[in-house]
Amino acid sequence: MNMENYIIANNAKENLSIKLLRLSLILLLISCVFDPSNKLLGLKYLFFYTAWILFLQYRLLKSRPILISSKLALYLFFFVFIIPFFSIAYYSIINGDFDKFDGFIYFKPYLFLTILFILYCERIDLIKPAINIISLLSVTTIILFILSFLDNPLINIFLQFAQLTDTINSGERTFGGISFWMIDFQSSPLIVFPISYFAKEVYFSIGKQKILNIILLIINIIAMFMGATRNNMIFSLLLPIAIFIWYSKRKKITFLIASLIIFFTIIINLRLVQGMLDIEESSNGAKLDFINQYMILFSNWDILLFGQGLGSYFFTSMRGNISQTELTYFEFIRRFGLFISLVIFMMLLYPLNKLRFKKYYTDHYIFISYLFYLLICFTNPFLMTSTGMVLLSLVLYKTFVNDNENRIYKLKIN
Repeated sequence: MNMENYIIANNAKENLSIKLLRLSLILLLISCVFDPSNKLLGLKYLFFYTAWILFLQYRLLKSRPILISSKLALYLFFFVFIIPFFSIAYYSIINGDFDKFDGFIYFKPYLFLTILFILYCERIDLIKPAINIISLLSVTTIILFILSFLDNPLINIFLQFAQLTDTINSGERTFGGISFWMIDFQSSPLIVFPISYFAKEVYFSIGKQKILNIILLIINIIAMFMGATRNNMIFSLLLPIAIFIWYSKRKKITFLIASLIIFFTIIINLRLVQGMLDIEESSNGAKLDFINQYMILFSNWDILLFGQGLGSYFFTSMRGNISQTELTYFEFIRRFGLFISLVIFMMLLYPLNKLRFKKYYTDHYIFISYLFYLLICFTNPFLMTSTGMVLLSLVLYKTFVNDNENRIYKLKIN
């Protein structure tokens, strides 16, 4: 009886440890979504450290074996440590000027990808909590959008403070003479995930649940559209269409109808579309200037093949010396060179391989939304941030956890 009570008490402690670990990870998610720059409350690193402390305490003190996929271990080892350290070492050899160097600042976000290790070992699936948290971001966006028209001094002060902390961009945005009022959370690209999820649920659900899913889908689409960036406006409308086509049993008919809808939408809003594509628009002009600067750099074969190193600076005509631009994939090549960048691109695209397999059919919405997220990040530096790495951890967890082809290493730690 005493042994039975001991086992029950021990199991209760273990369950509590896992619950606390899960809670710390959810709090980390909330911090990443609502305070991605970590300037509002500054709790992101605290939750990250807490998660690792709880995990190590649970595994090491209890002498629990660690089961880890060999592919996952190699992925983390190369993506988080080998590639960044190699790039920093290369910079120190070819340049060595550490007075103007941001390599260690840009390395810190890579560490957040190690959350994947915890998720995999404890089989903690945070996709649904993430969808709920990001949906709450959408609700918050819509509320702030409505309140911003009331000309309330407190709301104005809050929006100004949020803008100073790089949490929200607000104001007026104009394309082709058409103006939009924007409330754009820095983490708004993440809204592609609830849009994808609820689009799938709308397709498969019935009755009252379908109505609820339609409402939640519309909320997330509107909130992302309110970001009033080209990417947000375009992909918030294209993504649900892509999901409906993907899960449709009559793909050809659905694709044809969707194509007609998109065509007539473009025709009706031709002025807006032309404004978005106008090369004289300030944002487009800046990106074109950056592309020209990259082309000048890549004309040097050593920079093209081997890069300038993580954290290195380069000159731009519009902003002077900078260490990062919004053009994420060009920036990869500038930092790491073409050879290593191709490896990174393959690693980033690896989760999309699951779209080929029917056994992942119910999770395909995750990988489709991840594809759209990667497309958004082409002109948005959000991917290689701590928030972007946590999001990548969730996607990679779904990628590796059911992969029966992986070898499993068992590490016994006493």
